[in-house]
This record gives sequence, C-alpha cells and structure tokens, in this order.
Amino acid sequence: RQGCEEIPLAELADIDLLLPRTYNTIRRLVDEAFLRIECSARVAAEIESSTTLAAAVADRFGSTILPESAARVLADTHAVNLSRIVEPEIEAPLALCLSGHLPLSVPAQAVKAILLELVAEMRGNRRT
Repeated sequence: RQGCEEIPLAELADIDLLLPRTYNTIRRLVDEAFLRIECSARVAAEIESSTTLAAAVADRFGSTILPESAARVLADTHAVNLSRIVEPEIEAPLALCLSGHLPLSVPAQAVKAILLELVAEMRGNRRT
C-alpha cells in the first residue's frame, strides 16, 4: 500500500528493524536520529542487498527505514505499508558532482542551474 501515514521514530524503537551495516549512510542517519530521541534501534538483522531486504520486509521478517524514493519502489513491487517518519526529521546530505575536465553540455547546464535554484529556495525556506 502506498499510504502516507505519519509515525514518530520513537514508535519504531520496539519494532524489529532490518537495516544495512553501520558504515552505510542510511544506517548512520537512522542511528543518529534514534540517538537524538534517546532511543536505539532494535536491529533484527543487517542486510546489504536491496533485493534481499525487499524480500525480507515483504515476508514480514521485520521492517526497514529507507529514503522515500526507495520505499516507493519497494511498495510498487511488494505488498508493504509505507509510513513517513515525522519526528525527528531524518535528512541526508547530497552532493552535486561534475566533471573536473569536461565542460557541461547545454542541457546539463540547465539542469545544474535548476538544481542550484532549488537548493537556494530550500535553504531560504528553512530560515523562515
């Protein structure tokens, strides 16, 4: 189901979670979010493979925490419920990587300009 119920992270403290290993960026962000609310994740298993993770969640071995885009792909192919974690907010830093030796094509320059504009808007909205 692709519902968008909201859930605070604290409600997941007693749920078996299937997460990647601690060196994974998503795992690090999840662990940091649990620390901010003075809880810890109950990790039932550490799973690296997205295929294995999807199958394990679909077969109800546990739940997982994914970026929304990855969760929607999972929900498109498996019978799973999605809930948005609303407290605390978990954000991932992003980086725009460009070639250091090749010039951008005109379409790529347009995409870069749009991305930079979106980032500037997002930063402006945070300050208000």
